[in-house]
Amino acid sequence: GLTLDALADREGAFACLHYAVTLDPELFEAEKRLAGYYRQAGFLGQARLQYEQVVKASPGDAESWHALGQICSGSNGGAVEAEGALRHAVALLPGCAGYALDLADLLVDSDRLPEAEGLYRRALVLAPESEEVLSRVGGFLVSGQPTRERQAEGEPLLRHALARNGTNDFTL
Repeated sequence: GLTLDALADREGAFACLHYAVTLDPELFEAEKRLAGYYRQAGFLGQARLQYEQVVKASPGDAESWHALGQICSGSNGGAVEAEGALRHAVALLPGCAGYALDLADLLVDSDRLPEAEGLYRRALVLAPESEEVLSRVGGFLVSGQPTRERQAEGEPLLRHALARNGTNDFTL
């Protein structure tokens, strides 16, 4: 299954990975790839179950914790689980700006703006030239709790993101 995945044979890889995990649920890498396939196909409930198995088998896998957090944040009633999984991912990989951004976004949704702002600023320190980081942090500053000072700080970040890539999806 992993070989077929590397060869971009998605259907064959999915079938083999599913069969392998059925035979041996302890196959961490196969379980992780299978979870990714379910997620890509939009079967988020099944993807969530697979990622829960992955993080249980390999609790140090930040990527899987992050994926689980993203899936949970998109489901009704999954905010608590999403926050826990995203916090775990950030703790495991504190140098990842994207993980900090995703946790910050979740905190904004639950109106925990001061903590979210700290994570946005952390992401900006970690990746100061990333269009995504510049756009998301700038957007938060100009819209999260708008004041003149925050707009004066956020607008240059948005301009810089656009100057780096005028068609990036994060600023438009």
